[in-house]
Amino acid sequence: MTQHVPDGVLDRISKLLAMADNEATGPEEAAAFTAKVQELLIQHRLSEMDVRDHQSQDDNPIGACRIQAGGLKSRRCEWQENLAGYLAQAYFCQLLVTTGTNQVTLVGRRFDLNVASKLYLHLVGRINTLADKAYGKYFRSCSDAGIPEQARGYRTGFINAFVHTIGFRLHENRKKILSTIDDDKQLVRRAEKEVEDWVQERGVSAGKASDLEGKQGSMEGEVHGARAGEREHLAGNLLDHAETKQQRRIRR
Repeated sequence: MTQHVPDGVLDRISKLLAMADNEATGPEEAAAFTAKVQELLIQHRLSEMDVRDHQSQDDNPIGACRIQAGGLKSRRCEWQENLAGYLAQAYFCQLLVTTGTNQVTLVGRRFDLNVASKLYLHLVGRINTLADKAYGKYFRSCSDAGIPEQARGYRTGFINAFVHTIGFRLHENRKKILSTIDDDKQLVRRAEKEVEDWVQERGVSAGKASDLEGKQGSMEGEVHGARAGEREHLAGNLLDHAETKQQRRIRR
C-alpha cells in the first residue's frame, strides 16, 4: 500500500469482516459483506494484506474449526475434502483431515476461517441438491429410453466434476488477484506461513484428500457437473469478485 487511504476505510473494512464473521450471519449475508469488502479494496487499490496488517492479531487470531456437513459418517468423503481444500487455499487456511470420518478441520485466521467454513457448509448442501436434481432428470430420460443402467455413476461424476470446476475457478482467480499485488507477495507468504507454523507448533499431523481413491463417475455426469460448476455463482468470495458481470452472463 503506497497511496493515501482516506480515513476510516480500513476500519470500515474491518467492521464488514467482523459482520461476516458473526455467528448469526448466514452464508449469503457473509458473502454480501465480503463482496462489499472487495469493492472497497478495488476502489482504494488495497490488498487483503493491507487489511491484515491493519488488524491486530488479537482481533483476528489463528484457530481451528472442525466442520461436519451432510450427516456424520464413519468414512472420509473425497469430494468434500477436495472442496474444503480449494476453499482453504482461497482463504489462506490449511486443511486437516482425519481418518475414519467425513469431518474436516480448517486452520486459519478467524475472519478467513469463518467465511471459508460457511461457504463450505453452504456448498456441500448446494452440491447435493444440484446432483440429486440432475440425477433424477437424467435417470428418467434413461428409463424412458429403456436403458436405466446408463445412469449408474452419473451422480458421482456430476459431483466430482462440479467440485473440481469450482476449485479451478478459485485457483485461477486467486492467481489473477495476487498478480495485482506484486509488492505484497512476501505478506501473502507470511500469512500462509503463520498458519503453517501454528499447525506445526501443535504437532498436528493430517492426511490429504489425495490419499483417497475416489469412485469414478460416468462421463455424462462429469460433463453436466462441469457445466453446472461453471454456472455456479459464488457471490462475495474470492471467485466472484475477480469476474465481471459480462463474464458471468457468458458462462450462463
